[in-house]
Order: sequence, then structure tokens, then C-alpha cells
Amino acid sequence: MRKNGFTLIELLAVIVVLAVIVLIAIPVVMDVISNAEKGAAERSAENYASAVERLIATERLDGNIIETGTYEINSDGNLVINGVVKVVEINGKKPTGGTITISNGEVLKETTIIIVGNYTMSCDNNGKFVAEEKKQIIVDNTFGVKCTLLSGKLYEVGSKYLCDRNGRSEQFYIINSIEAPEEDKEFYDYNLTIMSAENLNNGQEVDGSETYSVVFDLALAWFEDSADYYAILPTYEQLYAINNSETLPSWLSGNYWLDIKQSDEYYQEYIVENGVIKENNDYILTGVRAIINLSFYKEG
Repeated sequence: MRKNGFTLIELLAVIVVLAVIVLIAIPVVMDVISNAEKGAAERSAENYASAVERLIATERLDGNIIETGTYEINSDGNLVINGVVKVVEINGKKPTGGTITISNGEVLKETTIIIVGNYTMSCDNNGKFVAEEKKQIIVDNTFGVKCTLLSGKLYEVGSKYLCDRNGRSEQFYIINSIEAPEEDKEFYDYNLTIMSAENLNNGQEVDGSETYSVVFDLALAWFEDSADYYAILPTYEQLYAINNSETLPSWLSGNYWLDIKQSDEYYQEYIVENGVIKENNDYILTGVRAIINLSFYKEG
């Protein structure tokens, strides 16, 4: 005769069922939250545009005509008109940036951009504001190399970026990240060492004598007269330091050349093969990736 209660197998079955429900429910809940946030941001943008039109009308009654033009929204959500801050009264969340275009006393939505939280609002063909998640972009403070975050977190080792300058784009991973000292934070946020996410030169494999010309080709496109100083091959020491091991993180997997420093010279005696640092005893042909060190600040 069975006693009251559950058997161990029954309890495990319940746990498995609950786990499956949670796995199914989490993406649905996250979508609901995301859609709610986007909807709230879109309503805030509509309310803000209406509030600006009320401001225009009030200014006109006071004898101040706001001329046709495009005006900045400052970080407090107020309009900056010819250097003068005009407070925009609005119920709810105010924007943190963007630009408002005013024409004949009305907000011209077609060319207005409003940033609310993590969303950038622009106008669709129906005259309604539509939210898109704001891209996180960092810019180097010397050459203006602009990098858009593709995956990971801002300034975090292992994060992936699409970087561009002079029309040439390459994907990079951060392999080292050092925060700027307080006295330099007005100039940049972090000093980053970034490394090509894929082999350069369309993945072509080369021998050791050709590696520097492949790296120099990227450096010349981005840094022009300063090309010799800003792009190099990754070194054994740099990659070993990431995991304190010759086995690299999965995001650095692949086959490519390394330099190893001996005294004041570099020698190409090591390669990465399938994510593991190895001696290149057979001097095989392999790919080329670049290391670049720059100081970045966040755009916007």
C-alpha cells in the first residue's frame, strides 16, 4: 500500500517540467518587456513633440518667434535654441538627446530624431515615431576610428565591434581594456587593445615574410602617414595573458601568425592553430590578424 507523498521520480519529473516551462517563458517575458519599453519610448517621443509645439506657441505669445531650423535636445531633455536653453514641460520620461526640426511653428517629424533611454526615435511613413534600440558606438580620440558594438558589453574584454575609417570596415575583439585615469577622462574613457576577429586579406594564408605587408595595408588605410606605429601582429605575450594559458578563448579561435618578443626584436616562431598557441616548427602558411591600440570615448 502506497503512503501519501511523492516519490523521488515524481519530484524529478515535476522539476523537469517546471524547467521546460521556465525556458519557454523567459524569451516570451523578455519580448513583452522589450515591447513595453519600446512602446513607452514612442509615446514619450510623441508627447515631447507636442510639448515642443506648446512651447513654440507660448514663446510666440511672449513675442519670441522660434525660427525654422534644427535644434539640439540636451541631456536634460530641454531645447537649445541659439545657445539659450528652453525648458520643455512634459509628463513622463524626457529625452536625453536628439534634434528637433521646427518649421513654421510646428515640429517637422520627418527630420526629427529623439533619444529616450536606450531607444532612438525617428518617424515612419505614417507620421508616427518608431523606436530602434540605440547603437553603442565608440570613437578613438586620435584618428576618429568609429566602432559599433556587435556583441558583449561596452569596453569589456571579448566584446566584438565593427570598426570603420576611410570606408574600410573590419570586425575586432577587445583583448585588453584599461580605464582612463581621472585626469584624462575628459579626453577618453578607455585605452583598448583590439584584434581582428577574422583573418585579413580575405583570409589568404601567407608565409612569414608577407605578414607585415598584410597588416600594413590595413594600417595605411586607417592611419595613413602614421601607419608604422598603430597596427602590428598579435604577440604571444598578449594572447597568453588573456587566459594565462596557451589555450585561447573560443572567440579567438582560428589559424594565424603570432610574433614573439626576444630582447628588442620580434620573431615569427609561433602561430595560433585552432585556438591553441603553438610553435611553428614546420613554417606553414597561415592567416594574418592585426593588433591595434587606441584610446576611445563613447559617442553621444
